[in-house]
Amino acid sequence: MKIATLTKLTILVIFLVLAICLDLKMFFQSSAAVGIDGYYYVLQIDSFLNHRQFYFASRTSIVLYFLSFLALIFDNPILAVKIGAVVLQILLCLGVFNLIKAVTESFWLGFLGFLITVFSNLHFYLLGEFINQLGGLVLFVWCVWGIVKLLQTKNPYWLFLILPALFLAIFSHRSIIFLAFIISASIGISYSFIAANSLKMKLIIAVIFIFLYILPAITAWQTFFVLPDWMKLEIRRFPQMPFQDLNITETLMLTIAIFFVIILLLTSRTSFQKNVKLLVF
Repeated sequence: MKIATLTKLTILVIFLVLAICLDLKMFFQSSAAVGIDGYYYVLQIDSFLNHRQFYFASRTSIVLYFLSFLALIFDNPILAVKIGAVVLQILLCLGVFNLIKAVTESFWLGFLGFLITVFSNLHFYLLGEFINQLGGLVLFVWCVWGIVKLLQTKNPYWLFLILPALFLAIFSHRSIIFLAFIISASIGISYSFIAANSLKMKLIIAVIFIFLYILPAITAWQTFFVLPDWMKLEIRRFPQMPFQDLNITETLMLTIAIFFVIILLLTSRTSFQKNVKLLVF
């Protein structure tokens, strides 16, 4: 193994261990379950282990089965939830790293994605409140990474990762279907903008993108029909800017990531490489 590769791997492992320690420290400050929904998962696990069915019926229970398996190992549902959440978070960080590295062919850009995932404010909510969503997101990211590797290598064996990961992601949380649609639409719009040959077409696509960006706010303000209660809680009256509500670490990591992507765009040898890296950006 080359020294440079070994150094990069060592740096990644060090920060991975640091991320694990920080999350474990947060969880084990108390012996109680973390978050408002912490005991929801404990109750579901306890019910499944004792009665072979979940207390609250769920069609998307893949993560609950995983947590129940850990509860059998540790003989403690609360400990199982904490350990399971940390394991899923680490898998998400590694998945983001692999995905960005595969697309950009840059270890350091993948590493920046890894750091942003580790220090994101959102990851505390996923760990403490939305473990089902976290599990679905983990599987979805690894599924997308498999798709990228399939396109790069043309090796059909990647389907053995893609198909199970996609199936399990959908049955981890229903929001993954919506997430997949949003990401696909965003990539489609971005690629259409890049591939457009005329300034007029680029302007049209840009207007479409801006309209879709402010559409949730328009929906929240409109008075033609009454929004369902769940939708009122999910959409904002004012569009959220990309750097809004970020902590200092997130802002710093994103700033560095933008700098690196600009460098990559300027140094890309082919238009294809430039387009791919711009999509990731």
